[in-house]
Amino acid sequence: HDSNLSFDIVFVGTLSKYHYKRLRVIEYLSNKFENFAFFGSLDKSIHLSHKASNSFMGWADEETYRKTISSSKISINLTLDSYEKVVKGFNARLFEVAAIGGALQLVSYDSKIDRYFRENEIIQFKNLADLGEICNHFIDEDNEEERKVIVEASKDKASQYYYSNRAK
Repeated sequence: HDSNLSFDIVFVGTLSKYHYKRLRVIEYLSNKFENFAFFGSLDKSIHLSHKASNSFMGWADEETYRKTISSSKISINLTLDSYEKVVKGFNARLFEVAAIGGALQLVSYDSKIDRYFRENEIIQFKNLADLGEICNHFIDEDNEEERKVIVEASKDKASQYYYSNRAK
């Protein structure tokens, strides 16, 4: 646990013209939650509000990424714009965040997730209002145990996808 990299809500990823839908989510979280941070790369074409700019922490190397996920309460996982056109598979972050543990993973709704994780292992949100309600629920200390149970279930499920297990 690294208190310098501990946030209620964290997003690690890219904001660019290929990820433009993410901007709405980042702006929403920046305005609604004090202890929100995001790491990654930021395309020059993306213009952030002052509050969202203050939430941007720059690039996260592997160690920062791992420590941030393991020390935070919620990790937001957002896919590429038009990701719904992808027929099979999911982004690697779905498995990385689950394997690291610590943070509950919140993913924008995608029916393909059901191929890998159940609703008690990964939490999906459908819109910004839904995202806000879920975040409020899981950052509340009264729901800490529920969050930890889901994180552990997610971590257990991710272990089934380790290369060593899949190769067997």
